Amino acid sequence: MSAEHPAPGHPPDDAIAAAAARDADEYHLDLGPERRPLGWRGTLAIALAGLLVVVAGLALGNALRPPGIVRADFDGAALIEQQGARVVLHLDRAVDRLATKDVTVSPAASFSVQRSGAAVTLTFPERLRYGTDYRVSLRVPDGKGGTSATVEQSIRTPWPNVYTLLRDAPDPDADQILSRSVDGGATKVAFSAPRIAQYAVLPSQLAVATLGDAGDATLQLVTLPEGSSDTITTPQHASIDLLKSSGPSGLLGYTLTTPPGVEPALDHVLEFYDPTSSSGIGTAVTGLDGEPLSVLDYVWVPGTTSLVAQATDQSLLLIDPTKSAKPVPLGAHGELRGFLPNTATVVVADPDGGSTIDLTTGETTPLAVPEDGQPAEDYRGEVTVLDRAGRYVEVVSSPDFTRGATGFRVVLAGPDGGRVLYQPADDGSRIRQACLSPNAQYLAVEVVSPEGRSDDYPQTPSFTAISTNIVDVSSGAVARGLPGFDPSWC
Repeated sequence: MSAEHPAPGHPPDDAIAAAAARDADEYHLDLGPERRPLGWRGTLAIALAGLLVVVAGLALGNALRPPGIVRADFDGAALIEQQGARVVLHLDRAVDRLATKDVTVSPAASFSVQRSGAAVTLTFPERLRYGTDYRVSLRVPDGKGGTSATVEQSIRTPWPNVYTLLRDAPDPDADQILSRSVDGGATKVAFSAPRIAQYAVLPSQLAVATLGDAGDATLQLVTLPEGSSDTITTPQHASIDLLKSSGPSGLLGYTLTTPPGVEPALDHVLEFYDPTSSSGIGTAVTGLDGEPLSVLDYVWVPGTTSLVAQATDQSLLLIDPTKSAKPVPLGAHGELRGFLPNTATVVVADPDGGSTIDLTTGETTPLAVPEDGQPAEDYRGEVTVLDRAGRYVEVVSSPDFTRGATGFRVVLAGPDGGRVLYQPADDGSRIRQACLSPNAQYLAVEVVSPEGRSDDYPQTPSFTAISTNIVDVSSGAVARGLPGFDPSWC
């Protein structure tokens, strides 16, 4: 085909150029030879440049704003049940500095702080209050030259369940172990069986001692919530007493006694059992001589596998039954009264006064107990010491010989004097015992109604028509009433 004759359907080159010139004229386009389409490489370069500008802007913005809290990790149950529980706050970037003075917790609580990169860990040496909204505030660098900004995190602690034993249950052929939250809700039957003598609450189980017709005892572990059970083997005809849980550390303690003439001869011999073991047999706790230890009483050291035992000669021994180390003597004392809340300090009493023993140092210190301000002729019952300042609660009774009745009350005493913390609404009611919640926030007070009578159990007898009131230690207000007695806090 000749160059002078263009292909059919295609305009000649000069026609195309003329049309382009007209369009440029009309739209004022500069089609000079130096302007060329960008192509994909040019477009990508412009996009990347724009993205770098955005990223740089975001980085600058992040550098100029304070770190934020991404999340908080904690075990709510541990915060109210264990000493030394932790809350870990994760920030969106690391902070260069953060001292204890830069952290506040409201309501006030003792804590220590550790920083590791973008994680801030708060450790609480004392158990926190139940059902409480805590606010943690961090004063952190804000990126504008070292001044500070405040970021906050809310933490809510749960309400615990309290267990009680109900012997005059709706089913006359079975006793019931009941469970109910301190903040209310339905009361649940956790376990039911004829003639329950004692029970103890483990992290995921109940230990229950029941009485046979001949007075012999059976000890079983009940798994919650399904209710399956296993029996812990004990000597035939042996009675079981002082059934106690070590709490979160998961051990069980109890004493065994056999009737005269029955072998093996046991007289309140202390044993412990580890539910993680598959043996089904307890292990005797041994004394300084390596022989099974007979005890008057014992208490578990909170949060540990150790216990303080009071032998029959009143000597106290610090023992970890899970280890082979020898017991540590703590001296002889007339009464073992448990631990100061949130401490490793045990309270003891003697005829000439009380003392505290710091288990971390072994030091014994006299305990000054203030006057309670109650009439001298009244009877003093159970005493529970609240702190090192000597504050305590006690059960006081006032006999009225003209009416043949006795009035009961719980008194809170301290350096500023004493006051009535709780008194049953009915003058004829009696207080069986009172004990503190593990965090010392509430007092569980067992109240026997005027119509209550002995239930005639041969071991750990109690009363009919008995209930447990949960009393706020700070105000004396009754937070909850529970049917039954022997609350799990005791």
